[in-house]
Amino acid sequence: MTECCPNVPGENQDRMSYVSMNRTQITAVLMLTARFALRIGLSGYLSLRFYERSLQAQFPVEPFVQGNRAARTVFIGDSRVAQWAEHDRLDGLYVGFPGATASQITAAARVFNWPTDIGTIVIQAGVNDMRILGMRPELRDSRVAATHGDLVALVEACLKHTREVILLRVLPVGDPQLIRMIVWSNASADGVAQLN
Repeated sequence: MTECCPNVPGENQDRMSYVSMNRTQITAVLMLTARFALRIGLSGYLSLRFYERSLQAQFPVEPFVQGNRAARTVFIGDSRVAQWAEHDRLDGLYVGFPGATASQITAAARVFNWPTDIGTIVIQAGVNDMRILGMRPELRDSRVAATHGDLVALVEACLKHTREVILLRVLPVGDPQLIRMIVWSNASADGVAQLN
């Protein structure tokens, strides 16, 4: 019976090297998977905490204001409005609150320094209210109802400055980056569809 030893090449030694190399690779893959899962879990937890804190805060971020203050059309809403300012060619004033919920935008609209001669206010808000559904899909009905009420309050706040307010349907959630999939999921998209 021949023993397999490190100095003697042979079929058994090759097999042992192959097995140990596979074990090493498997261990490395498992470690990377565990680190990734921990990072995703931590990211999801922090996103949930940030969302809960932002619901309590009135102004989670500074508004993005761009455009012509003398324009007769004002666009107000979340980060999508801020993005429109960079791409649209409409002569308007764009007031965007990236990451803000409808209630936060309503609070901001009540104290915003509105232009004096507004013809139309266009609102795009509500998508960030559905963010929590990625982790808590059972909250869909209550979040949709609360967001609906917040949007009604936002329209009423805007009607104090003009006679014409256009509330746009909430645009669907785009494909999130991998790290944001925990917060933005099909449940968030379902919430948007129900809100519309």
